[in-house]
Amino acid sequence: MKVGMTREQTQFIEHMGQLAEGEGLPRIAGRILGVLMLDAHTRSLDELALQLAVSRASISTNGRLLQGMGLIQRVTVPGDRRDYWCIADPSSTLLAVGIRRMRLMHTAIRELRSAARSTSLTQTHVRQIERLYVTAIAEAESLSGKLRNAQRRLRSR
Repeated sequence: MKVGMTREQTQFIEHMGQLAEGEGLPRIAGRILGVLMLDAHTRSLDELALQLAVSRASISTNGRLLQGMGLIQRVTVPGDRRDYWCIADPSSTLLAVGIRRMRLMHTAIRELRSAARSTSLTQTHVRQIERLYVTAIAEAESLSGKLRNAQRRLRSR
């Protein structure tokens, strides 16, 4: 168990690492997401490295990767030269990960459609699955937009 974490928190963080690997990301990227999702506070590179027992370079590299994907934000504190990381909205972050996963599956389904031209029954099934993914992605993106709009309205109050 890592410093200052319960067994349940450690399990969640490790599970996020495994989920990230399933998405083709480094395990440490998922573990960073896990830590940031558990705590509303920003975390410095040093704090994350200590908590996850990994190098600062690994945190920096994976933090930039997650930032580039729009999953975490880098923030600065006036008078402090260190960078800090946070998740602005965990639900939007999880939804973005889910949408990414659905897009990858949709791509695989399109490849299947091209590869499985042998029977009309196979093509019918593939078209049904493809329609499912197109609809699911559109609905998830719509929900994501609604969440962003609700957050903007809350911030403008």
